[in-house]
Amino acid sequence: SETQKWAEPPPKGLGISHAASFGSTSEASSQKIEDHDQQEEAPQYVGNSKLQTHGVSSSSAERSEDSILEEERLQMPPSFQNIADFPSEYQTGDIPIFWHIPKAAGSTIKDMLAGCFQIRTATEVGIQFGHSQDETLQVFEKHGAKFVNQDTTSLDGIAKAKRLNLVNSGMVDAIVTHYVFEASELFSPGHRGKFFTVIRDPIDRYVSLMHYLGKATEEKTYEPAFANMTIEDFAHHSRMKNDWMTRWLSNARSGEVTKQHLNLAKEVLRTKFVVGVFPNLEKSIEHFEKYFGWQLVNRPHRKKCVEELISVGANMHTTPNEEITTDSRGYNALRKKNQLDMELYSYAQQLFQEQSEYFKNIPRPEVGTLAL
Repeated sequence: SETQKWAEPPPKGLGISHAASFGSTSEASSQKIEDHDQQEEAPQYVGNSKLQTHGVSSSSAERSEDSILEEERLQMPPSFQNIADFPSEYQTGDIPIFWHIPKAAGSTIKDMLAGCFQIRTATEVGIQFGHSQDETLQVFEKHGAKFVNQDTTSLDGIAKAKRLNLVNSGMVDAIVTHYVFEASELFSPGHRGKFFTVIRDPIDRYVSLMHYLGKATEEKTYEPAFANMTIEDFAHHSRMKNDWMTRWLSNARSGEVTKQHLNLAKEVLRTKFVVGVFPNLEKSIEHFEKYFGWQLVNRPHRKKCVEELISVGANMHTTPNEEITTDSRGYNALRKKNQLDMELYSYAQQLFQEQSEYFKNIPRPEVGTLAL
């Protein structure tokens, strides 16, 4: 099992820009990403068959040749059969599932779901406000936002949500998680998951993370030493876990990650995700809106709420003015430790552009229309 702490924050509570911030409560600060301290190594799925090609593809974002030629390589788990390919038409029972990457506009997207779109959302907020011991499913409302009383951002919470049959209950409209593989086990052929995410430049994400953890006293992962640490020193710190996105998308949260893991992460993104990129949030949210049928047209209050979140953001913080340029020692130290994530981010940008071509001729949904 893994004993080293990961330099990632726990998921934040919802903090609607025009309402009180749930993330500032003491109850919110008690939550954490469970496996940062104690998660056992995730199982590896290995096989000889090639992964099927679905969705939008072009020469720039197809599987790499070395991936196709590998005789034995990592493969998607059986539970991914219940995750819809991209693109796929809407089926009754489909549920959007947001992969939350820390410090990549995740809190903004969560606020948008529960607050702006009024979507019944499963996040860490679900077990706050006296709901941590609930054994029956229910929806509650806080500051105008709607939550299901389950926490799908933790492994224990996913297990409980599965036991209580959350996905089949008809009580949840969107799920938020860090755990792509474990969360996929919640779904069934009649209730498919449809993944979406926002991906940020890994260097920018880690710099933001360092500054955040150096001042976020409410977090269990708060580290005061980070407040005055250089970016180069942070890159070599024991809590700086390398290639976070590749690890989470290939189910390799401990141990070494290789080109095989990167190839699987690319394949998962390409075939299973609507990909958003930071800082292009406005266009990313438009893609999500079109794909899932979330209406902003003729909904001025929702539209204003989303515009405010894009402008102001949620869980934002100021950072010191240490210069970070592509030729700086700090930048190069972080890049060296995150080469797979840098390649994955470049690939995600290509996917975003290709998916933009797919979405450009699709009208924004109006009140009363169904999702795609």
